[in-house]
Amino acid sequence: MKKHLLVILICALAVQSFAQVQESKDKPAPLIDMKDFFRNGKKSTFRISPDVKYYSYECVCAKGW
Repeated sequence: MKKHLLVILICALAVQSFAQVQESKDKPAPLIDMKDFFRNGKKSTFRISPDVKYYSYECVCAKGW
């Protein structure tokens, strides 16, 4: 009984996700402003520590130091 309910649930989710994909194909993607697309990033050179507890990155300072 549980196996049948699980199969029905998976099928229902698959049908729903397929319907959402078909619906999203009808709409065009939103346009991105050229200034936002080509601007300089505020953060770069991301690194994760070997023990995966910390991360670091370089940032651009407004005063340029």
